[in-house]
Amino acid sequence: MIKVEVNRLFNGIASVRDYRLKKAIQTGQDIELHCKDESMVIKNEEIQEKVFQINPTKYRSKFEPYNEYELLDFKWTADKQKDKLIDMFNGKEVDMDFDLSNYKPEKVKDQDFEVITGKGFICKVNSAKIEDVDAGSNDRGSYEGYTRFRYELEIISDKNKGRRLWKSYNLSSTEKTGKANKTPVEKLADAFFTIGLEFSNSSVLEIAIEKFAEMEFVVSCSKFKPKGGDIMQLHTMTAVAPERWDEQAPKQETAKEKVEF
Repeated sequence: MIKVEVNRLFNGIASVRDYRLKKAIQTGQDIELHCKDESMVIKNEEIQEKVFQINPTKYRSKFEPYNEYELLDFKWTADKQKDKLIDMFNGKEVDMDFDLSNYKPEKVKDQDFEVITGKGFICKVNSAKIEDVDAGSNDRGSYEGYTRFRYELEIISDKNKGRRLWKSYNLSSTEKTGKANKTPVEKLADAFFTIGLEFSNSSVLEIAIEKFAEMEFVVSCSKFKPKGGDIMQLHTMTAVAPERWDEQAPKQETAKEKVEF
């Protein structure tokens, strides 16, 4: 199943880039479109039967101007998910009929997580996707819409098991920053190369991201405090996690009580 995020609908039409459909046809996969809180599945047979309308206009990638693509339009027919969800683990429908009329909500308490520092954390990937960000504003001012790659990692080793780490790369930006003086795409290429993945264009990047989502990594964690700002959690993927890493990890010894004679 190839999952695609649709930023918005135009008159009930969802547009999909042509190379995503080509990939679906080549691999025999269905396409699952997501738009806000709704989703729609396009069967591979429907794709091959061309139940879509081709938009003849050529578009250029925001971060690869030499890469052109067409948009293929599908009539949006969202799956009915208001009262039921699909359990992703066993495929069963889960009833969502509940009553909170006698429940008094409580404020969520701050768990006061400390910034993690150190090396050798083993992480898995919870999510990894390319998504469009609409234009907007924040405390630093207004910004134009852009495309980014965003992922979430989860630590699956040691006492910090369950803690999560995030990072995103602005794929539309050509601004070079930092000590390395590189663009976000170049920094992403370096990060992927470190863990054995390479890409040279957007299509290959999508393939690399699919492989990335199935991997486990060794991660180093650090912290950074910008001038006048709050402490930020940073991390760097340093290597692919070794096979059977959990069997190789040193066992923690229980402190023995000292007995006085």
